[in-house]
Amino acid sequence: MENNAGNLHTPSRTRPREQDERVDIIFRRIYEASYEGKKVNSADLAAECEVDERTIYDDRQYMDRMDMPSKWFPKEKTLKFTKAVKRNAKALVNEGIVFTLMVTEKALRECQSLKRRRMLLKILKEMASQYKHLVTFDFDSMDDHITVGTMLQPKFDPERVEYLCRCVAMRTEMRVHYDTPKKGKKWRRIWPLHVHKADRDWILFVWDFDRNGIIRLAMGRMLEIKETGETFERPPFNIDKELEGALIIYTGEEIMEVGLMFTPEVAHIIRENRVNCESAREHFPDGSLKLNLRLGSLVEIPILIGPYGADAYPLYPPQAVENYICSARAMLKAVGATA
Repeated sequence: MENNAGNLHTPSRTRPREQDERVDIIFRRIYEASYEGKKVNSADLAAECEVDERTIYDDRQYMDRMDMPSKWFPKEKTLKFTKAVKRNAKALVNEGIVFTLMVTEKALRECQSLKRRRMLLKILKEMASQYKHLVTFDFDSMDDHITVGTMLQPKFDPERVEYLCRCVAMRTEMRVHYDTPKKGKKWRRIWPLHVHKADRDWILFVWDFDRNGIIRLAMGRMLEIKETGETFERPPFNIDKELEGALIIYTGEEIMEVGLMFTPEVAHIIRENRVNCESAREHFPDGSLKLNLRLGSLVEIPILIGPYGADAYPLYPPQAVENYICSARAMLKAVGATA
């Protein structure tokens, strides 16, 4: 018996690959091998997908139904397609993708983006026509099952978002009449670099000539936009670096360790969600929760803990605690009470 001990594959993933992942791998390996003169066999595919060869055989049958038929050629000891297959043969759609898109359609409807909704409906119907199993789309009945609601809905102009994305791609220099809180309105000459959707608004990262650096502009504060007719060479920009240490959008020069405590009354809300920049969580027997964050700014902490009143408060750093106490005293003063 041949000893394959040295070739055993040690799984590195925490879960097996889903079928659409495996089919994508099989397709790419056979497609590449057909052009590069290489060989691919079920054992290699099983090792790469971290499944057994029987699963690979089942996946190949699934590919047959998707017009990507493959066959084992014993003499050549390789898998090949039995007919010409295009690089992008067909979209592989599962129920999870369909459901996600349906929920997205519902969310867009609540945001009153009619143009985007029509486009998504068209995509969904095209997917339904290609789906191999029986699928029924009843969008009107979704109102009885799924609702999307927010307390504050930012002004959303899909045409403006699309226009600014186009300016980013075309590297179009612009002038923006921008309304900065407490500072007033001002025309700014900018180079648009990146469009980012934050929790409360759409943000445009730009190179600002007045600041001589990269800043962030909220689309809701843009009163008027004009093109200068000039283009620009894009400066170095990395969105991950720009948002490093940001709870939502604000960052700073140094990353700080921040600790927040949530009482048992509200801890379940944090427990059921993921928070940006969190580094660890501590759960206590009474049901309370301590959330550890690594942030570059303390500005957005009130946005996270503010809705929970006295049931959420900062533990450190000292500046965050002081800001919390000052805010509490200011609120008491505003309602005519004394601390």
